[in-house]
Order: sequence, then structure tokens, then C-alpha cells
Amino acid sequence: MRKILLTLALTSLNFLYSNAQGKFNLGFSIGSTINDDSGSSTFSVALEANYLFHITNNLKVGPSVSVLNYINSIADYAPVFLAARLNVFDNFLLGADAGYAIAIRENPNNGVFLRPSVGYNIDEKTLFQLYYSNISNDGSSLSSVGVIGTFQL
Repeated sequence: MRKILLTLALTSLNFLYSNAQGKFNLGFSIGSTINDDSGSSTFSVALEANYLFHITNNLKVGPSVSVLNYINSIADYAPVFLAARLNVFDNFLLGADAGYAIAIRENPNNGVFLRPSVGYNIDEKTLFQLYYSNISNDGSSLSSVGVIGTFQL
């Protein structure tokens, strides 16, 4: 786990110093679980913050952190991940988030966090995305689908 967090931190610092034109974003997501191994949760909500750097005209990459709560479940996580957004058409984009989900409560285990998404830029500061999210650890997984609203500050 320490190696993964160190790699994410060094990668984030590399982007910070190599390209100083980033944008800070805050987001909120709501989703529905599709395979909760405990069988108790049906919804997820999350708050997210990221700082995306323009690598090219169509690609943004940067560090991100989130607080993820699965309603009626013992599973709450704080994912720390690298977020990437690729504009494929005028206002449409593909997203990929990958990192590590740190368990906030005692019972769940930490796990690998993956979240592919498809999004639409409403305007220059507002983005809505449809996503699939998966946290996997020791043979079990927690998955959800939902929508994210992200606002640039």
C-alpha cells in the first residue's frame, strides 16, 4: 500500500511541476450498487476534489481524492487516485480513474479503485459523467454505477 501511495504522490508532484496550468474541481456523485458482497447497500454518495492539468488540448490528468459512503453498509472509503479526462468530440469525453481506496471504518479492507466514465461538458465549468466504479480487495468487490457532477472553481 505504501508503494502505491508513494507512486501516486510522486506522479502528482511530477504533473504539478511539469505543467503549472491546472484547474481545481469539486464534484458530487450518487450511484446504485450492482454487486455488494455484504448485500446491504443499495446507494452510494461521494464528494470529490481534483486538480487536473492540461497535458494536451484534449487530455487532462491529475491527482484526486474522494470520500465515498455506501448507504446502509459498513463500507466507507477515501479513494486516492489519478484522474484522466480525454475529450473525444466537441463536448463529450472519456474518463479513467485509478488508485487506491482506503477504508475509513474498521471492518472493510483497503482495495484497488477503478472508475471508467463517459461525460458531457455542459459549459466550460460544469461536467456531468456516467460512471462504473469498482473497489476490489482479497477476492471481494464492491461495484456501483451512477452520475457525477463536477464543477470547476
